[in-house]
Amino acid sequence: YQQKPCGSIPIPRPKIAAEVYKQPTMTLKKNCPTLFFFIFLGISLILSDSASAEEPAKIFNLEKTITDALAANIEIQSSREGTKAALAVQKARRTNFFPTFNASYQYSRNDEALNIGGFVQSPKEEYMFATTVTQPIFTGFSNLNTYKIAEFGLNVAETNENQVRQNIILKAKQVYFSLLRTQKLMAIAEDTVKLIEAHRNVAKNFYDVGMTPLNDLLQSEVELANAKQDYIVAKNNFENAESNFNTLLRRPLNTPVAIQDVLAYASFEQDLDDCRSEAEKNRPELKIAGLEIEIAEKEVSLARKNYFPSVNLQGTYFKNGTDWNVDGGDGIYDPSGWNVMATA
Repeated sequence: YQQKPCGSIPIPRPKIAAEVYKQPTMTLKKNCPTLFFFIFLGISLILSDSASAEEPAKIFNLEKTITDALAANIEIQSSREGTKAALAVQKARRTNFFPTFNASYQYSRNDEALNIGGFVQSPKEEYMFATTVTQPIFTGFSNLNTYKIAEFGLNVAETNENQVRQNIILKAKQVYFSLLRTQKLMAIAEDTVKLIEAHRNVAKNFYDVGMTPLNDLLQSEVELANAKQDYIVAKNNFENAESNFNTLLRRPLNTPVAIQDVLAYASFEQDLDDCRSEAEKNRPELKIAGLEIEIAEKEVSLARKNYFPSVNLQGTYFKNGTDWNVDGGDGIYDPSGWNVMATA
């Protein structure tokens, strides 16, 4: 610095200033590629994080919520499998009305052939093939009652599936409107905090200039603290409703949820008697209870089957022989034949 007279401001000489800033300028140019690389990397990370954070969430309306809930729910999948099982049981019980077929192939060997008067009465080796058809004629109503029980069981399974479906739809509507309600309450609580905070600021300014007493400022502080507490409660309720929504749809609990508002209004004009009458006709629980009573009655009738005789018609065709092709031989006096029997 050049020394100036007393009272004047020291001014740096241009030559010294250039010398002072010469070395940093050279260093900046030397490290410029590395510095630009780190700046570019940092900006890329910030942009990627902001893009992922601002990725628009899937918007749900009420219809889509119900559809996704039905598709994701395990209980309704289990009820569908129960319906398939009941249908298979009904088909199996239906086969009791049809004839059954049975075939057998038998080989026997004795220590020696039985000869009487020089004639072979029983060969040493004997092969026998027989096929039998049995048709039930009367079984003491057991086949009919068994089939009816299976039929009622299928109706119970179908009604239970319908009940599970209705419960899921109800649950989907509950979580949807609960989320919508808590979202609106949280927004109202947030606006209330902003409004009371502005009122507190006005009260503080008035107090600072001596226009209002301290009591007014303290009262506004208390109202602001209560409003913030109400906002925290509303926010927690919203987060719980959001978690319940994601749980029903089997999504990660922390997944953001965006739903459409429901602005349409429809008045409910049915009275209590109409609702009760409609419920008595259509509620699945009452249908299941009635079907279970009918199943129990058929089980009582099924237990009476031993009070009645059972009648079957049976037809048999057989072939005997001393060789594997069962085509007769020495000692085989009836190589083939058939018979029909009715047994009671």
